[in-house]
Amino acid sequence: MAMPERVIAGRQRQPTTITGDGAFSIPLLSGQGYRLQAIPADRDLPPVMRDAVFVAGSDAVADLVMTSLRDVEGRVSEYPVTVRGRVVAGVGVAEQGIPDLEVLVQDGVGRRVSSLGQSDVDGVFVIGLAAAVDDARFVVRPTESNALFPGLEFPLDLGSERVVDLGAVSLGAVTVPVPVAGLVLTASGGPARGAVVSFRGLIGAGVAVAHAICADDGRFSVALHPGSYVVAAVGEQTGTSGMRVSTVEVTASTDDLVLSVPDRLPLALTVVSADGLPVPLASVVLSRIGDENGLAEPVLQLSQPVFLGSADELGRVQLVVDAGRYRIGLQPPRGTGAPAFSTLLTITAGLERDIVLPEASLVAGSLRDGAGEAVSGAFVRVFSSLSDELGQAIFLGEALSESDGTFEVFVPVQ
Repeated sequence: MAMPERVIAGRQRQPTTITGDGAFSIPLLSGQGYRLQAIPADRDLPPVMRDAVFVAGSDAVADLVMTSLRDVEGRVSEYPVTVRGRVVAGVGVAEQGIPDLEVLVQDGVGRRVSSLGQSDVDGVFVIGLAAAVDDARFVVRPTESNALFPGLEFPLDLGSERVVDLGAVSLGAVTVPVPVAGLVLTASGGPARGAVVSFRGLIGAGVAVAHAICADDGRFSVALHPGSYVVAAVGEQTGTSGMRVSTVEVTASTDDLVLSVPDRLPLALTVVSADGLPVPLASVVLSRIGDENGLAEPVLQLSQPVFLGSADELGRVQLVVDAGRYRIGLQPPRGTGAPAFSTLLTITAGLERDIVLPEASLVAGSLRDGAGEAVSGAFVRVFSSLSDELGQAIFLGEALSESDGTFEVFVPVQ
């Protein structure tokens, strides 16, 4: 992968494939700075990253050296930096090694920088890095074959040692999982079919999560370690049943958990231009960023709702949503002269509101290839230098280049 020196949050890095002889090629923008990273398909080998920036079209690109670490029998013989240890759970004589948990090391921005290991039948693991990194974090997480154990992560000081022995990495006092069954009901008392139920609890020394989808009769079942959990029940995103977040104490026999979700709240928006005219056919995306107080909701994870809508000919959008705080993204159709717009909205009850788009500023130009020929049919997109609450670049507008390469993008006046 080639990563721009100045990364736009939310934009993909440029990937490539490597041929049998190790050669690679990536189309890049001449004059722009990039860093290179290679992630091997072999999980036993660590990624290789170059911190040095090279300028495309000017600097020579140094080889990415991924030294073979395997012996003649295909085993990894030695890593430049090795991290080893044993994942255990329990207390005292009850402590035992836990198999089939994934282990890895990440850097300060969450990139994997080690090989991808898995604990063996005794909980033992060995992973390696191409070089020591600053702000490293050691991560243990469940796998499909052992999904019930909590995940764990902590800062890791690699120092200058070639071998870092962590000894026993304890998940703490984790008891045997128990079945948990329950029922999710709508506000009218009917089954909330298709609702997603999510659990998140501090179990032992780590964090345990679980998810289930309700059947047509509203029932669900999961397996959880006994303990205290935050539970969220979220209705189908296209339905009228909303969200309920509460706490539950899971014991050895939790088979009658009943969760009732409220109806969603009506939201009526009218999209108007800066001069007060309706903007028809604008697309609207509401991304949930927190509860009514703007606080994060880690229990939601995979069930975080996103609501989509489209304005009618009069600029009106009708939705039903959960109470909470949202970032609203609006994108008028191309060619209307209206800019895209992003704003925050807190919803605690049914709401009617005009969304007034800011005045537009025109960004115009033309696209040419290396030979000076016009480039037609290319998307030209503009993003803010700021990121939203989810770490994504804030979209400001787009255009499609014409047959002569010209384009016009209307963006909000800053």
